[in-house]
Amino acid sequence: AVPLYAETLREQLARKDIGWVSLHEGSLRGFAVPRARYDLIFSRWAFSDMKAVEPALRRLVSGLKPGGALAIEDYHHLGCAYHPIRPSFDEVIEASRAWYRKTGGNPRIAGELPAIYHRLGLVDIEVTPHLRVGGPSSELWRWSELVFQAQLPAMISARVLTSAQAARFLKELGQLKKVPGALFVVPAIFDVVGYKPAKRA
Repeated sequence: AVPLYAETLREQLARKDIGWVSLHEGSLRGFAVPRARYDLIFSRWAFSDMKAVEPALRRLVSGLKPGGALAIEDYHHLGCAYHPIRPSFDEVIEASRAWYRKTGGNPRIAGELPAIYHRLGLVDIEVTPHLRVGGPSSELWRWSELVFQAQLPAMISARVLTSAQAARFLKELGQLKKVPGALFVVPAIFDVVGYKPAKRA
């Protein structure tokens, strides 16, 4: 877990007097998953950045009790857009997807998960999509600014975007904030849940 997220979760658990949740910080690659230990394993936005997704999921499935659930929330990056459309916005969004792929990630991983779940023997698989939009004064818009601005140097370094394209994006994004009715469409997010088969009586 990211330290800030972990500390926030600890505070929420303490405030609500929830003592049955165990929190582990660190890399999934280094975490020794105990066999048949958990009723639920939940992940949010971890697998779109990860190489070798299926082996990692196989380790998590081994940690589920019979009847336990694996629940992953992650990106299916299609649909992401700013409106009204400008070429610079589409350039940065496409560069972001290319950067994911170049660094070994998969911006559409959520759409791949159901097939992986089946291969790993999970059953009763459910997929729930979420799509959100927000204007310039929304938290969603602010989130998009922070994410894309943070990614720009890495995308330029990876040569999936030029400095000129990045500068044009930032200029036009500033202009768009003043347009009545402007919208940011958040990348589609899927909740994918599957269950380890229960033992027969």
